[in-house]
Amino acid sequence: HGNKRYGFLAQEILALEGQDNVIIDNENEENLKYNGEALVPVLVKAIQELNAKVTALEAQLGAK
Repeated sequence: HGNKRYGFLAQEILALEGQDNVIIDNENEENLKYNGEALVPVLVKAIQELNAKVTALEAQLGAK
């Protein structure tokens, strides 16, 4: 029925954020609000970290 959507459960993100929540606005706990813009820097950092690991693994494989 309608368009299929994918997303995150606000409660799960809030649990991951802990006390310093930025991605989920929990001012009104009955109506949690998702701030997708705040997730972009987190995702970029994760990609950078994974890229560094891939580069290191490629260097190790190339040295063998």
